Amino acid sequence: MNKADIKRLEALQEKVIGKESRPREQDRLDVLTARFDQQEQGEQPCPFRTDIQHAT
Repeated sequence: MNKADIKRLEALQEKVIGKESRPREQDRLDVLTARFDQQEQGEQPCPFRTDIQHAT
């Protein structure tokens, strides 16, 4: 996942917390979450990237 996708995932997660999301936003969140989960299973975090939350 690129930086833009990760930032969009974080923004959607924050928006969904405590609020109802639109169907399109929920669909996008589901897609990004699935991609992120797949990436987390196949890659190790970069020990040198401490500036972002999900460094790979």
